[in-house]
Amino acid sequence: MRIFRSHRSLISALLIATGITLFNGCQGVAPTRASGSNGGSFLSMSSSTLSFGSVQKGKSSSLSETVTNTGRSALTISQASISATEFSVSAPILPAAISPNESVTFTVTFAPTAAGSFSGTLAVVSTANNSPLNVTLSGTGTEQGQLSVSPTLSFGNVAVGTRSSLGGTLQATGSSVTISGMSLESNEFALSGLSLPTTLAADQTISFTVTFAPTAAGSFSGTLAVVSTANNSPLNVTLSGTGTEQGQLLISPTLSFGNVVVGTRSSLDGTLQATGSSVTISGMSLESNEFALSGFSLPTTLAADQTTSFTVTFEPVTVGKASATLSFSSDAATSPTTQALTGNGISAPQHSVALTWDASKGPDVVGYNVYRGISGGPYSRINSALETGTAFTDNTVTSGETYYYVTTAVDGSGLESAYSNRVKAVIPAQ
Repeated sequence: MRIFRSHRSLISALLIATGITLFNGCQGVAPTRASGSNGGSFLSMSSSTLSFGSVQKGKSSSLSETVTNTGRSALTISQASISATEFSVSAPILPAAISPNESVTFTVTFAPTAAGSFSGTLAVVSTANNSPLNVTLSGTGTEQGQLSVSPTLSFGNVAVGTRSSLGGTLQATGSSVTISGMSLESNEFALSGLSLPTTLAADQTISFTVTFAPTAAGSFSGTLAVVSTANNSPLNVTLSGTGTEQGQLLISPTLSFGNVVVGTRSSLDGTLQATGSSVTISGMSLESNEFALSGFSLPTTLAADQTTSFTVTFEPVTVGKASATLSFSSDAATSPTTQALTGNGISAPQHSVALTWDASKGPDVVGYNVYRGISGGPYSRINSALETGTAFTDNTVTSGETYYYVTTAVDGSGLESAYSNRVKAVIPAQ
């Protein structure tokens, strides 16, 4: 009996040692001690992977990783290390004791030194049963974007009191670029047409407008500073322009048509001239049924001292004096520029003098002038415009008068010949 009891005691001892015991003389399985939250020391992570996406070369991006003691006993974190040089980790002072249910947050930073894909592992070494705790890291390095501007924003000459606008284009190259600000400290230059912040993808463009409005004569310059995530930020854009004295617009000569028979027409040439600076003529008005403008198109720009010609025709519809105002709108200092037009409609004369002459043999003759005098002189020109033919009819004679006529030839340079031989015309009294 002793030997039997001894063997049973030995068996019981062995069973207890292996986690099996006897109850009421029967064999059973004792409950085991659970792991995780029921016993031991374990760490859990907030994420098993940290993906940084795309980060420009030379820039950095940071993500957080939190580890928590999910066991019943305190543990100690002794080390946090990363195998790849593009990733780094910052952590509390180690070693660090972590009580159950307490957490520690690590900050992992991705700072690519070149373009390409990178990966690494964050290893957290501790006294936990599941040490080391590994977190997979990944990220892609991209070339840092560049920002360029075109074209050169040079405004040239702009008259004081007016304004000129130029459009510019910003383009991102290499990688996306976020434009966060644009500054322009100038009274003469102004920026418009751009809403910030804005992000440009690689090779994408965006437009803006700069306006130059000089307040005085002289040279002006400014700098448009573009702040962005590009590696050439800030991008400084040079602006330049010259303020000039505002131009004047002159009209010559005085356009007075004198007597014109009703139902016929007479034409006079006029000249517009810009002085002081260039002038852009944008509009004209002539509200009349007897005067008409021709030989002029709009809009037109005259440089300083440049001239352009036009023609006004007077065709009276009734007997009596007629007048109108010819008006030109422009960017000149005094706009509109006006010219008074006058003429007198007369009845068809009872008498007239028909003149003819031989053509001049001069090679450069472009026309003729007709002159009339009483009793042999002095002579006054009676044709309103240069006659290109060799005939002219004088409808402005008075009954009972005696007139003398001469002609001259005019060449292309405006030189006029001497008087021709004189002819006499006696107008009947009736």
